[in-house]
Amino acid sequence: MDDTLLGIGQMARASGLTVSALRFYAGSSVLVPAVVDPVTGYRSYRPAQLRDARLIAQLRRVAMPLRDIRRIVAARDNAAEVAEIIERHLHRLEDGLTDARRVLSTVQHLLHDQEEPMPTTTTVASDALIRAAQTVAHAVGDDPDYPMLRGVFVEIDSAKHTLRLVATDRHRLSVATLNDCAITGPDASLLAPVSLLDSLQALRSGDATVTVDGDRLMINDVVFEALTFDFPAYRRVLRDDSAYTGIVEADEFRRAIQAAATRTVDGVSVVPVAVSADGEVSLQDDPDAAVQLVVNREFLLQAAQSISAPQLVLDLDGPLAALALRNDTSSTLAMVMPVREG
Repeated sequence: MDDTLLGIGQMARASGLTVSALRFYAGSSVLVPAVVDPVTGYRSYRPAQLRDARLIAQLRRVAMPLRDIRRIVAARDNAAEVAEIIERHLHRLEDGLTDARRVLSTVQHLLHDQEEPMPTTTTVASDALIRAAQTVAHAVGDDPDYPMLRGVFVEIDSAKHTLRLVATDRHRLSVATLNDCAITGPDASLLAPVSLLDSLQALRSGDATVTVDGDRLMINDVVFEALTFDFPAYRRVLRDDSAYTGIVEADEFRRAIQAAATRTVDGVSVVPVAVSADGEVSLQDDPDAAVQLVVNREFLLQAAQSISAPQLVLDLDGPLAALALRNDTSSTLAMVMPVREG
């Protein structure tokens, strides 16, 4: 063996990565050893690879997703691309910090029995709120074993001027965001009962006033008591970019879903979704596709129907990652988990 090569133990000590982490990144094709002994399986690295290993170690410290670590290592000499990836991750971290501050504020209130925080209020167009309700309705859970999913998460972000509705049943996730909202009061969120959706559908034209006051949500003069469950940290599954993206005409895509040939997996009708390297989307098995996954046909149709837009953007990261459908501004989003065959 070349004396200049570094053994996996040496590489671990020099880079700050553990041996198990080095094995993981080798298996993920992020940092592949220069030499692997065919008999012992012992891994050795070139000294020049130490730079990448140290880079990976630093990116791990800030919870950079694997796909972004892979892209940065591959594009390490492309300053503009690396800067763009890092900037997107910084936005994710800022969103996470906002969530953490909101939770810790609640903790402080519970621990110190502080006075109720001031209410948060925003006024939005009723038709926009109705569309938001229609967007997320299909993803509300109905499993009694998961009561935290049997409602609609309402989130008001005063810094970003947004009102957001979120629903998920573990197999689907739907998000509707109203932007440019005039908001008074601090950030606020609560889990509202599913009856909220029916009330929103009954709104009259004009504006609607939305107020979060402690454990109560008010839409105009209708009051909803918050459900006493913690909604999942949904932001963790959202992504700013994907490995593969396709754009389809919405009406044509919905018709194609209804007409697509299906097969049955565990009693569920499923349909393949394939995207070529140049972004062409098809609903049939394609061995030459850049990426393909299999999803519940009914869930896919409901997701496509929930987004009111002339075109739909499909984002895919791989056969085991969720399929995301969105409008071109990402203000409405529907994600469908893949179905595993075999």
